Amino acid sequence: STLVEEVVSSLSTPVVQRPSSPLETSAAAQVDGQQDCRATAAAPAAPRSATWCEASQSINNALEAKQKLARQAVLSKKASLQQQAQKLAHIQAEVDKIEAHNKSEIDRMRATVEQYNRSMVALEREMHLKKERMVRATEEYVDSEEKLAELRHERQALEEQLMELILQGGQKADHRLNELLADLDG
Repeated sequence: STLVEEVVSSLSTPVVQRPSSPLETSAAAQVDGQQDCRATAAAPAAPRSATWCEASQSINNALEAKQKLARQAVLSKKASLQQQAQKLAHIQAEVDKIEAHNKSEIDRMRATVEQYNRSMVALEREMHLKKERMVRATEEYVDSEEKLAELRHERQALEEQLMELILQGGQKADHRLNELLADLDG
């Protein structure tokens, strides 16, 4: 049933009205600015139905209470949404931070590997030139070959580190994202 039906139902039952003091009657008249209900309020004690003035006041009071509840519910929902928005912004910042960190590490390692590749290309050229002149420069050839082997070994170690870094970064990001998703669900 609706609010108005509930009020009308409660007002249609007989009500026993006690005589009010002149002070209470005056205060009631000041509160209800629509009509003067003093004559009704000063009536002798007897079973009666509620007046239109009392019904109107009762309905207005009930509506004001419901409006207050609705405002409180809206404010509560608004606060909840603001908290969720802050939490989502924090999660997005964490995700961005993880992505930025991983990207910078991968870019740095990739640049290092590319630098080694360029160094290797230059050394391979040098090795071939010296190999052609091997009769005159056997020692230089051996030195260059050793440098190349060392660079290959270092490159392989770097590539392994890069692979490990990529895997660890992915695992860390996955783990952190799982934590963040669990926090979001919680």
